[in-house]
Amino acid sequence: VAIAGAQDTAAIVVAAVAASIAANPDLTTDAKVATVFVVLALASAATGVCMLLVGQFGLSAVVRYLPEPVISGFVAGTGWLLFRGGAEVAVGNPIALSELGELATWERFQFLLPALALGLFMVGCIASRLNNALVSVAILGGAIGFHVIGRSISSLAVMERDSWLIGPFGAGSSWSPMQPADLQAADWSVVGTSAFSILAIVGVS
Repeated sequence: VAIAGAQDTAAIVVAAVAASIAANPDLTTDAKVATVFVVLALASAATGVCMLLVGQFGLSAVVRYLPEPVISGFVAGTGWLLFRGGAEVAVGNPIALSELGELATWERFQFLLPALALGLFMVGCIASRLNNALVSVAILGGAIGFHVIGRSISSLAVMERDSWLIGPFGAGSSWSPMQPADLQAADWSVVGTSAFSILAIVGVS
């Protein structure tokens, strides 16, 4: 039995690469977006090829030579950034270490409580070696249960007004897959200078 899942560890490096491209003052907004898409597409393709070669030639044993303190620190840092990102989405505000005390107020903690409950349930499923499919069931069940309970005691409009839902989004703000036009709009000199970053993404994955 093989179970596949989205890998979150490379997200930190990906976010840093995207942020560095977005901060480039020499690029227009359209060029920045297209360049980020192209870099991420190349990183994804390179990661796929690397994983194929690792599996084909049985090279996964090299992980034994990675220092445990380095891996532990990386996993701890990744865990903190993922927790912080999830908490910021839940409460709707950026969170700094100096502001953690504010999460204890009910006005903010009420948004964090359902997220924590779902997260702890998923961690419990994995720790107890239950079927990992329960994680997907928990996410889907959590979304359905949220709407069933929320709409039974309130309304969709009130839930949107009180920040219980993501959005609203402006017209034309939806995402679309990378198009051939993105290849033309991308700044390939920036793509070239991102080669090391692409290798870092592949290495972390």
